[in-house]
This record gives sequence, C-alpha cells and structure tokens, in this order.
Amino acid sequence: MARGKGKSSSGESVSYDAGASSGNNGGISFFQILLFFLATTSIAINIGIIYGAIPIQGCVGPEGKPGRQGPAGPQGPTGSQGADGSTGEAGPTGEQGPAGNDGKDGSEGPQGPQGPKGDNGAAGAQGETGAPGPQGADGSAGPKGDDGAVGPQGPAGANGNDGAQGAEGKPGPAGVDGAQGPPGPQGPAGPQGERGPQGLKGDQGPPGTDGAQGIQGERGPAGEQGVQGEPGTPAQ
Repeated sequence: MARGKGKSSSGESVSYDAGASSGNNGGISFFQILLFFLATTSIAINIGIIYGAIPIQGCVGPEGKPGRQGPAGPQGPTGSQGADGSTGEAGPTGEQGPAGNDGKDGSEGPQGPQGPKGDNGAAGAQGETGAPGPQGADGSAGPKGDDGAVGPQGPAGANGNDGAQGAEGKPGPAGVDGAQGPPGPQGPAGPQGERGPQGLKGDQGPPGTDGAQGIQGERGPAGEQGVQGEPGTPAQ
C-alpha cells in the first residue's frame, strides 16, 4: 500500500495509507472458493443421480390391491393317454338267476367212434367146399431183418464225368500274421538330390579346448649380420 503525507487544518503534517479504504483489489476470497466448491459438488451429485451412477433406493410402499381376473386362455391340447391302472379286486358272486325255458331239439350229432370187437362166437358146422376165391392182396411187408455181414469190396468202377463247378465259397477268416522275415539286402544308393538353399547361420559354438603343444621346429640358419648403427650422441 502506498503511503502519503499531507497537512491538517491546523498546519500539522499527517501520514496516511492510500489503499486503506479500498477492498481486496480484485483478489478471490475464501468464501467465494467455498461457494464454488459446494456448487460444483452439488452439480456432480445431481448428474450422478440422473445417469444412475449414484443409485437411490426409495421406500417400499404398501401392497397394492389384487387386479381383476383376466379372460380365460385358450383350451390346451389333449394330453396323452395315461398308463392302465392296476386290476381291481373281484366283486362278490351274484345270486343265481331263474331257470331258462327248455331249448329246441338240436340237429343229429356226428357218428360216434367204432366200438370194441366182440368175443368170438361158437364154431358152426362145416359147410360144403366152395369154389376157390380170387387171389388175395399182397400182405404188408414184414419187419426189416438184421444187417448181413459186409461182403467183399467189388472192383473199382470207371471214373465218372467231372461235375459242374460249384459256387464260390465264402472267404475264410484271416490267418494269423506270420513271423517277421529277415531284413532284405540293402539297396543301391539313390541319386544325389539337388542342393537345398543355404540354411541360417547357427549360433557360435563354445570355444574348443586348447590343443597339445606342437613339436618344436628345427632351428633355422643364422641370419646375416646387420649394418652397424650410427654412434649415439652423448648424454648431457
């Protein structure tokens, strides 16, 4: 704040502050910041409630009255027939009914079977010899006699003609696999194939172990004597 000096009505010098009667000179007070924060918070809460981010659960009201009964729905299809029930117990025997009227005479039934043969009667007196009757029918064959001894084998008959070829029979079941045979001889080497493209360069392998020290070579011939150098300068 700027300070100034002046004189009073009595002639004395008086100092004063030029900005003492002015306000905050355009600054923001704490109360204004608090109001802005509260307004911003209220707007954010309202937006959260509107878009469902902040759920609000209302009070449960009383149970409503039952609605009217709706119209009857269409008749459903006929269900399938159920299983037969168990047989019930037999009822008591009823009273015997009155005798019916006599029926009409029925038709004559079939002839019954022939009865057994009666006993033989007493022999009559011998009559006169009659004329010979016709030859009777051959009697039935008697029982088969026992088999006779086997007779000697007869001579072989001539070969008969070949019969027609029969139909092809069904294939028999597959046989058991046989034992593996010995390996066959190795076949000759096939022709060399074309050279394939060069593969990618592999990773460098680990360094090999140091080899054994080689045999020292023979000593070479002595070289020629070199040219004598210039004498050096003496040290100072």
